This record gives sequence, structure tokens and C-alpha cells, in this order.
Amino acid sequence: MVTRGSCAVLLLLLTAFLPVAPASAHATLLFTSPAVDGAVPDSPPVVQLVFDQPVVGSESVLTLESGDGDAAQLGEVEKGEDSSVVRVEVLERLPAGEYHVEWQVVAPDGDSMIGDFKFVIGSGSVLTKQVPDNATVVGIPGRVATVDGQKVQDLQHEKLPDPIMNVLSAMQDRLSQLEAEVDRLRQENRELRQK
Repeated sequence: MVTRGSCAVLLLLLTAFLPVAPASAHATLLFTSPAVDGAVPDSPPVVQLVFDQPVVGSESVLTLESGDGDAAQLGEVEKGEDSSVVRVEVLERLPAGEYHVEWQVVAPDGDSMIGDFKFVIGSGSVLTKQVPDNATVVGIPGRVATVDGQKVQDLQHEKLPDPIMNVLSAMQDRLSQLEAEVDRLRQENRELRQK
């Protein structure tokens, strides 16, 4: 005989084993070279963006304009040694002034992220220590993070939140709740049969 309790148990068991869609997160911009709202003493040879996860370099777009709205001549957008870095070569020497970078990148799952930032060339920018060629400096005070695209400093990525682990933990908690509910319903069903 089919009872409400057995239907509820069956429904709970079915929902517990349904496939769950994978978690999706957008790529987050970690740092740039030149730095966001930063100042550099001279025309940068490249503009580089570093994200917390891979992006599709061939579908990325970067533009660079002066404060007057004049577009700078740039090379093709390239990906770095790992797919979380995109860069573009600046093909002309830029004069002192304010510059605006606009970017669009696409994550491997097809999600598109856009953003922009400004930086200044000259105008009182000061270097307090020697920086190696082809280096990316981040933070205030500046720290060398990469040289020739190779990380030279531990950026403590292990302290970043882990969205996949958060989803898995939530699923484990929910599974434990469902198992407890199934056990309760089984007990209730046994008691009803005994009457």
C-alpha cells in the first residue's frame, strides 16, 4: 500500500540525487600594469591585466585613450604564460598625461566581464627603488609581483574565498538534512504500520 509517508520518502530520495548545475563565477581582476589609478614615470611598453581565473585571450579587447579621447596605437591582445593574464603592447611612446583603459574579457564558460581604469604618465610620479625591466609592480607601496610574466611573490591566493568549496559544503549540509528527514519519515512510517 502506498502511503503519504512513502511518497514523501521517495520524493526526498529523488531530489537528493538530482544532478546539480556546476557553480559559475566571473573572473575577477586582481591587478593591472600600469596600476589602477596609479602613476608611471614613462610611457608603459605594455598594458597587462591579471585575473583570478583563466580568460579567453582571443576574445579579449583592450583599448587605451588619452584624457583628450585620442586612441593609442596598440598591438594584438595576447594571453600571458597562463590564461589568467592578458596583455597588449603599446606601439607608440605616450606623452605625459592621464590615460583611460577599457577592457572586456570572456571566461571559458562564455560569461563576459567588462571594466575600465585610469592611470597617469609623469606628473609627479616617483619611483623610490629600482624596478627590473619587464616587471609588474602592484600595491602601495609598490611590490614587484612578476618579472617577464613569472610570479616572484606569494600573493596568498589560498586566502581567497573558494566558491566551489562553498557550494559543495552547502550541498553536504543539505544532504545531511535530507538524510535526517528520510530517517524521520521511515520511523514515522514504521510506527504507522504497527498500528
